[in-house]
Amino acid sequence: MVAGTMKKLDSIAQESLDQSAPAARACALMLVRRLEELELRLAMNLGNSSLPPSSERQGQQIVVKAKPKSERKRVGQPEHVKRTRSLNPTETNDRVVHHRPGACSTKLRGDAPNPKRHQIKVPPLVKPIVTEHQINTLQSPDYGHSCQEQHPATVPRGRFSSGDVAVVALLESSRGLSQRMISGITQNLYQTKVAARQINRQQSVSRSALTLGYNDILADVRDSTALNIDEAGYRQNGNKACLWSVVDKLATLSTVRPSRSSNEVNHLQGHDFNGIVVCDR
Repeated sequence: MVAGTMKKLDSIAQESLDQSAPAARACALMLVRRLEELELRLAMNLGNSSLPPSSERQGQQIVVKAKPKSERKRVGQPEHVKRTRSLNPTETNDRVVHHRPGACSTKLRGDAPNPKRHQIKVPPLVKPIVTEHQINTLQSPDYGHSCQEQHPATVPRGRFSSGDVAVVALLESSRGLSQRMISGITQNLYQTKVAARQINRQQSVSRSALTLGYNDILADVRDSTALNIDEAGYRQNGNKACLWSVVDKLATLSTVRPSRSSNEVNHLQGHDFNGIVVCDR
């Protein structure tokens, strides 16, 4: 029994405690302990606990303890490892420009043995490689009929290659960009004009190509003994959706589902899942 509880019990007349039944004394002790818990909770505020700001009550006086002043200086500490960006060797650079002093009364020639080096990296201009496939129709000189070569199976029938589809899938999955924004990026960076409607088609192609790998990861997740599951708000085709992430020991599954209901959880982990699920619910 804590000292606070003893103090509250001492305020009760000893005769009343002696004449009361054991059950009544136990009930009084329980009520005193409950009263102490409520007093401690009422005394909690943003300054002496980890309560969120939304729990602040109107008119509550907040006492914030002053943080002790640190003896460290506001500069790099002695134990800090200095990190700098190293320069490339001069002979490996694409271009070297020498800047010599011009405002001097005498004419200067030559180069300094150890000049101050300053390097700037400029991203290259990306120009698409256009390959034209010519499917010929030839006429036989002996028999007089014409013969046309079939469209190669490895050549897409549309204007866009597998690289275009991969770029669109990367921008959509990692950045969550809209179709209009993806279209602008492909035109500005890759000089490839892609309409927003074509972006949707390329997204469908990438999803079909990733279906086999997705099914393998989903099967691995459902066979796991422990999972970490979380979801976040997402928009797909202008509609509200949820981006689900399921992580186990070997794989990570990310997928967009219509909602954040328990049905989606059962779909991801499987209805017969008997492992441990860690989530924020």
